[in-house]
Amino acid sequence: MSSLSLMLALIIFLVCGIPVAWSFGLSCALYMLCQGIDLSIFVQRLGSGMNSFPLLAIPLFMLAGEIMNSGGITRRIIRLANSLVGHLPAGLGHVNILASLIFSGMSGSAVADTSALGTVLVPAMEKQGYSRAYSAAVTAASSTIGPIVPPSIPIVIYGLTAGVSIKDLFLAGFVPGLLMAVTLMVMNSILGARQHILAKIEFSWGELRQGLSLGILPTLLPLIIVGGMTLGFFTATEAAAVAVVYGIILSLVYREASIKSLFKTFSSTAYKTGVVVVIIGFATLLGWIIALEQVPSKIASVVLALTTNKVIILALINAFLLIVGFFLEANAAILILAPVMVPMIEKVGVDPVHFGIIMVLNLMIGLITPPVGGCLYMVSEVANISVEKVVIGVLPFMIPLLVTLLIVTYLPQIVLFLPHIF
Repeated sequence: MSSLSLMLALIIFLVCGIPVAWSFGLSCALYMLCQGIDLSIFVQRLGSGMNSFPLLAIPLFMLAGEIMNSGGITRRIIRLANSLVGHLPAGLGHVNILASLIFSGMSGSAVADTSALGTVLVPAMEKQGYSRAYSAAVTAASSTIGPIVPPSIPIVIYGLTAGVSIKDLFLAGFVPGLLMAVTLMVMNSILGARQHILAKIEFSWGELRQGLSLGILPTLLPLIIVGGMTLGFFTATEAAAVAVVYGIILSLVYREASIKSLFKTFSSTAYKTGVVVVIIGFATLLGWIIALEQVPSKIASVVLALTTNKVIILALINAFLLIVGFFLEANAAILILAPVMVPMIEKVGVDPVHFGIIMVLNLMIGLITPPVGGCLYMVSEVANISVEKVVIGVLPFMIPLLVTLLIVTYLPQIVLFLPHIF
C-alpha cells in the first residue's frame, strides 16, 4: 500500500501541473515522512544521483547538438539530403525525412530536430505546393527518428537508469532508425502520389558532389562516436566530449559561429542541463524507494501470474507505453518505468538492449500525440499553424511508425544485429 500511495501522490502532483522534478521530490519526501525514514537519506540519495561521471554524457551531448544547430550545419544537411532524394516524386518530403535521419546523428533530441529543420523546410515545402499542415506533419513525424539514432539523450538516460551498456544501445539504434526513415518515405510517396506532388528538380551528379562536399563532415559524427566506443578508444562520456570538440571545430571551419554565439550556446545548454540533472537526481531517489518496496518483483509476479507468453507481454507493454507517452515527457517516463520494467522483461527472456529501443520508440511516438506531444507544439509554433491541424496531418504517418514498432518488437535480431557483431 505504501508503494501505491507513493505512485498515487506522484500522479496527483503531475496532473496538478507541478514540474516533474518537484513532483518526484515531493512524493518521495511524503513517503519517507510517512514511513519514518530519516530525511538525511533524502539529501544523500539526491546528491549521489547527480554525482555520476557517466551522467556527464547527457549535458555534453546536449551541448554538441546545440553547437551543431548554431553552426550553420542544418543548411548543409538539407543540401545533402536534397541532392540525394530531392529529384524523386514528393521529393521535398523525402528531403525532410532524410535530413531528420542525418541530423539525428548530431542533436539526440526530437524537439531540437523539429525546431532546426522545420524553420527551413516548412516554408520551402509550401513554395513547392505542399500544404502547410502536411509540411508540418512530415517535420514532426520524421523528428521522432532523432532519439533512436545515436547519439541519443533518452537512450543515455535509459542506459544509466537500467544499467545497460550505452555502446550496445547506440549500436542497436542504427537499423531501427533507418527502418523508420524508409517506412516514413513510403508513406510520403503514397500521400504525394494522391496529391499529385511531383519532383521539382532533376538529378544532377554535380549537385550530388556539391551536397556531399558540404554535408559529409557532419554525417561522420555518429560513426566517430559509436566507432570510438566500439573500438575502446573512449567511453560514452568521453565520446560526448569528442562530439563537442568536433562540433566546435566544424563550426569554426565553416565560419558560421563566433565566440559570442558559442557563449550563447554554452549558456543555453547550462540552463537545460540544470533542469535535466535535477530531474535525474530526484528520479534516483524515487528508484531507490521503488527498489526498497520491491515494486519490480511484485509487478513481475502479477504479470507472470496472468501470462508467461512473451508475445502477449510485449503487446501489453507497448500498449501501456504508448498511453504513457500521451501524458508524460519521455525522459521522465524512462526514469520512472525503466527500473520497474527491466527486471520483469528479463524474466521472460527479453534482452534489455532490445527493450531499451522498444521503450524509447514508444515514447517518441508520444511526442507527436496530444495532449503533451512536444514536437506537435514546436512545429505548430515554427509553421504558425494550429496544433489541431498538425495532429490531423500527422495521423497517416502514425501508420509507418507503428509498423516499425511492431517489427522492432517482434524481430529482435533487427535491433541486436549490430551489438552482436561488435
